[in-house]
Amino acid sequence: MKRKSLILFILLTIFQTAGRCQRSNLIHVPILPTDETSRLLVSRIGAIWIGHSAGLTRYDGSNIKDFDSGETAAFNSMVWGLAEDSLQRIWCIMRNSIWCVKNEKLVLVKKIDHVALLKLLSFKGFMFLSTSESLFVFDIKTFSYREYKHQNRGILDNETNIFTIGQDLFITGRYSRKVYRFEETSGFSEVQLLGFSFNNSHEINVSYFQNKAGDPVTTVIKDESKLNPDQFICQLKYFNGILYLSNILNYYGSRIVGVRTFSTGEQWVSSYDEIASNKGEVKKGMGIVDVVVDNEGNKWFLAPGKGLYFEPKKYSINTVGFKNEQITSIAKQVPNLLVGTSSGAIYRYDPALKLKIQIHHAPGLNRGISFIQAIDSVKFIFGSYNGLYLYNSKKEIQFPGPFISKFEGAFKIGDHLYVADGHNPIILDQNGSSLNQSQLNPTERELIKYRLNAVALDSINNVFFLAKRNDLVKYVNGHEERIVFNNVKIIASALIYTDQKLYIVSRKDGLLVLKNNVVSQLLDRSALPPHFITKIKKIEHTLYLLDNEVMRLLDTRTDEPIGNTISYTKNVNDVEVLNRIAYVICDNKLLFNKTNSDVPDNKLVCSELSTVINDSDTTNDNNLILPYNKNSLSVNLSFPVFNNPEMSFYRYRLTCDQQGNWEATKPGESTLHFLSLKPGKYQLMIKAIHPILGESTNYIVKNFLILDPWWQTWIFKVALTLFFLILLLTASRAYHISKLKEQKAFFEKELALEKERQNISREIHDDIGQSLSVIKLNLNMGAPAQLEEAKSILSDVIKDLREFTHNLYYGKFLMDDLVTTIKKDIDSLNNTNQIKVNLEMQWHDCKLTGQIESLVYRIFQEAVNNIIKHAHAKNISVSINGNIKELILIIKDDGLGFDLQRKKNGLGLNNMRQRAKLAGGMLLINSSPDKGCEIKLSLPL
Repeated sequence: MKRKSLILFILLTIFQTAGRCQRSNLIHVPILPTDETSRLLVSRIGAIWIGHSAGLTRYDGSNIKDFDSGETAAFNSMVWGLAEDSLQRIWCIMRNSIWCVKNEKLVLVKKIDHVALLKLLSFKGFMFLSTSESLFVFDIKTFSYREYKHQNRGILDNETNIFTIGQDLFITGRYSRKVYRFEETSGFSEVQLLGFSFNNSHEINVSYFQNKAGDPVTTVIKDESKLNPDQFICQLKYFNGILYLSNILNYYGSRIVGVRTFSTGEQWVSSYDEIASNKGEVKKGMGIVDVVVDNEGNKWFLAPGKGLYFEPKKYSINTVGFKNEQITSIAKQVPNLLVGTSSGAIYRYDPALKLKIQIHHAPGLNRGISFIQAIDSVKFIFGSYNGLYLYNSKKEIQFPGPFISKFEGAFKIGDHLYVADGHNPIILDQNGSSLNQSQLNPTERELIKYRLNAVALDSINNVFFLAKRNDLVKYVNGHEERIVFNNVKIIASALIYTDQKLYIVSRKDGLLVLKNNVVSQLLDRSALPPHFITKIKKIEHTLYLLDNEVMRLLDTRTDEPIGNTISYTKNVNDVEVLNRIAYVICDNKLLFNKTNSDVPDNKLVCSELSTVINDSDTTNDNNLILPYNKNSLSVNLSFPVFNNPEMSFYRYRLTCDQQGNWEATKPGESTLHFLSLKPGKYQLMIKAIHPILGESTNYIVKNFLILDPWWQTWIFKVALTLFFLILLLTASRAYHISKLKEQKAFFEKELALEKERQNISREIHDDIGQSLSVIKLNLNMGAPAQLEEAKSILSDVIKDLREFTHNLYYGKFLMDDLVTTIKKDIDSLNNTNQIKVNLEMQWHDCKLTGQIESLVYRIFQEAVNNIIKHAHAKNISVSINGNIKELILIIKDDGLGFDLQRKKNGLGLNNMRQRAKLAGGMLLINSSPDKGCEIKLSLPL
C-alpha cells in the first residue's frame, strides 16, 4: 500500500464518519452549460469528458473547460460520439462533422454531408469512424484519411457499429444482422456467426467496452416486437473466421439502451427506467443511460435532460467492537495494539486474529485511561490525571507516581525511565519504582527540576529538548543551550524529534524546525489549526498536527505543507498505524479503514493540458525551441481528483542550466506563469499533490530552449568580429598601399633621375671617350694619313656630341637602326688598321623597340671601348643572331683578359649589366688573365 493510501484512509475515516461523504445518494454536479447530455468518457489521465447539446466539457476535478464548435443552431453541437486516440486527444462527432481537441481548441477534422456519422473507435494508432455508407480511417497526426465504401448492402445501416477482438476490427449493422471483418488490404469480408439464430425481430448491438478478459460484449434482442423484449448480454469470441457467443452473462426483461463493462468485471446495463450493475446496485427513476469510473474509483452517471451525477468511491470503514466501552487512548506495541477505555480497562488487540484481551482494569482513574505508551515489547506506561502506572515484564502493575497534570511522554535513559510531566516529572527504575534524589545521576536530577510544556529526545546523541514555561532549551552533557528564533526566546507547546530534526509548535511563531542548529519557520501562526494543538504525530513521512476540529499535514522529507488546513466535525483523539492499517479514535470509537477490493487502485496522473506562449501560441509539444522574443510561458495543468479538488496544489521546479529551486502553487491553482525568461536551456518538473489522495504517480518533465537574440548569438559575434577584422585589415592594407605608391613614385622619380645621370655618364664615357681614344691612337702614329684620320674622327666627335645633346633633349640616341649603327662602328675600327673586327650576323624578323636598340647598342659600345682601352687585343669577333624569339649578341677578343672576381664591380661591367637588366635580358661575362674575354647578351623577345 502506498503512502498516499495511508493518508487517504486516515482522512476519509474522519470525513465519512463525520458525514462528509454521502455513501449511497448521487450528487448532482452542476458544471455543464446544459443538462441535455449525450456521451461520457474518462481519459487516460483521469479527466471526465461530457458530450452535450452545447458541445464538449472537460472536468479534471478542479478545472472546467467548455469546447464549442461555434455552431449556434439548436442541437447542431450535440455530441454523438467520443473517443480518445493514442496521443491522448479527444475526438467527437457533432452532427455531420468530426472534431478533435488539439492544443486546447476544438478543431474540425472533416465535414461529411448526407450520411449518418455513427461510431468512433481508436485502434492501432488510427481513428476509425463508421457511417451509414463508409468506413473512414484517420491518421491522428495529420488528419488525413482513407474512405472505404460499404460494398455489401448488409452493412448499409443507420445503426452501424464497429468493435475489435484482439488485433481484428469488425463492423456490423444492428438490423442487418451481419458482421464483417475489415482489413485495409482486402476490405470487408463477411464473418460466419455461430450461436446467433436471428429472425426479422432480432437485432445485434455490440458494446464499445470490453470485459475483464478483453472480449467485447454484445446485446442480443430476441424479439424486438414486444414492448419488453427478451434480451441477453453475451460475450463474443472470434476464432478462425467464426464469430460466436461464448456465454450469456445476464438476462434482462426490459429494453436495453446501453451497456458498460469495466476491467474489474463490474457491468452496468441501462434501460429506459433504470440502470443496474451485476454487483446489485440499482439507480431507478433518473433516466440514467451511461456510467463511467474515474481513476480514483468514483462513479459518474449521465442522465439526458438532467445532467451529470457523481457517486464518491465507497470505502469500508470498520469498527473494532468494545462492548459498552468508550475508547480514550491507543498505542502501538508491535504486533499488537494497546487500547485504553473510559472505564479504566486496558486491552491488547491482535489485528491478525481480531482478538481482544483485557490485561488490566483501573476503575479509580479519573476520566479513564487518558494516555498509554509502550516502552518495549512487554512494558508500557499508562495513567490519567490522578495516577501513573507501569506494566512491567512480570506483568505486574506498579503505581510509581503521584498526580499527573500533563503527560508529555516517557523516555529511556539507560536502565531508567524519565516520565515527563507538566508539574511532577519522575525517574523510574526498570521495575517501575520511583527513584529519589540520591539515586539519580546529575542529568536526571536536572531533568526533574523543570515544569515542562513538552519534551523531545534525540536518543542517538542522548540530547533532550525541553519546552519550559517561557523558554526552549537543549540539554546535553549537563549543560543547557537556549534555542531562539530571530534572537527571541521560543515558547513551545508541542515538540517532536524525527529524521534528525526538531519540529516545534509555538502559538506565537507557528511551526518551526531546528536543523543543523538553525531554526527556520515552516508555517506561520495563521497557517496552524486555530486551537491548541492536542497531538503532533509522525506516521511514515507525514507529520500530523491536530486539534479537536482541524488537522494540518506536513511532508517531513521536504518540510513543505501538504495542502491546506483540513476541517472535520467529529472529535478525533488519536491516530496510529499498525501493519499498514490506519486506526483512528473518532468520537470515542476505534475505527480502521481498508479499501474495497472491487475498486481499481488509485492512479492519480498529473498531466499538461497546454502551454501558451506569449499569450497567443498554444502547444503541447515538448523540447520546444523558442526565439528570444517568445519568452513568457503559461503551463495549464490537470490533476484529476474529485475529493476536495480545491485542496490540490502543484510542486514545481524550473531550472535554467541546472540552477533552480522547488516551489509550490497555492491550493486550487492549476496554471504556472513564467514571464520574461532569459535565454537558456530550461527544464520544468511538476508533481501534483492532494492532501488526502497523496502525490501524483508521475512527474511532468518539460524541456525547452529559449534562443539568444540574434545579436548575442556566437555566429553574429564571430561575423561581427570578422567584419571589423576585415575592415581593419582593408584599411591597413589601403594605408600601406598608399604609402607604397608614394614611396614607389618617389623612388621612380629618383631612379629616373639616377638613370638619366647614368645615361649621360655612359654616353660621354662610351661615345666621346671611344672617339678620343682613337684620335689619341692616330696622333701617336704621327703619319699624315693618321692625322687626317684624327681630324675626321674629331669632326665625328663634335658631330656625335651635337647628336648626344640633341638626343638628351628629345630622348633618342640612335640615328639609324641597331644593325646599321654597329656595322658603321665596326667599319670605323677596321679603318684604323690597329685592330681587326670580324662581324657575323644572322637577322630574321627581329623587331626591337627604340629603347631596347639603344640599350643593346650601349652594351656593344661599352664592350668594344673596354677592349680598346684595356685588352690590347689584335682581333675582335662580333656575332649578332636575331630572330622573332630572341636576340643574342656575342663579343670576343684575344686580349689580356682579366680576373673576373677582382674586376666584377668595375664601372663599365656594371653599366653593361644594368642595361641588360633594363632590357629584360641576361649578360654573361667569361674572362681570365691572358685568355681574352667573352661577353654574351641573351635577350628574349
